[in-house]
Amino acid sequence: MSKSNKPKTLEEKLDLTKITTDQNYAHIEINPEICKTKCTTYDCVYGCPADCYKFTEGEEADGPVVFDYVACLECGTCRIVCPHGSVDWKYPKGGFGVEFKHS
Repeated sequence: MSKSNKPKTLEEKLDLTKITTDQNYAHIEINPEICKTKCTTYDCVYGCPADCYKFTEGEEADGPVVFDYVACLECGTCRIVCPHGSVDWKYPKGGFGVEFKHS
């Protein structure tokens, strides 16, 4: 049986991605005070391809946006699109992070 020459969709490619999460170290942190006082466009919410940024709900939230690094693809989009420097992005520690497969 021959392989299809049809290109894979983004969802099919992401299904091949393996993420090993370090539960004790968040490689990305956001500064909720900057988000709360300076940001009006929330580019991180709209720019993240892994949908890691979400708008908060309720008055108990620290800021308008929360981030969950567990599904992060380490693309750096959030750091690039944030015009206020709210995103502190570091590489994950050795043995953790994303492993892309291109088959």
